[in-house]
Amino acid sequence: MFQFIRKYSPDYGQNTIEGWSIILVVAVGVKASTFADSWLGTVGMFIIGILCAHVIACMIKFFISNRL
Repeated sequence: MFQFIRKYSPDYGQNTIEGWSIILVVAVGVKASTFADSWLGTVGMFIIGILCAHVIACMIKFFISNRL
């Protein structure tokens, strides 16, 4: 799993669709944090949301690069 993430991690520093996907990753993290009841839960849900969105961005890059 970690090799997949390392290999297909989007380069957020480029001015391409890959780079602009950081906006979606952070937006998912912010939306996930609204489901928490406390500040600690908010931070945890933000981190979990960002990680899940990053994995989804990796899968999208995998499918785009392999053209399945």
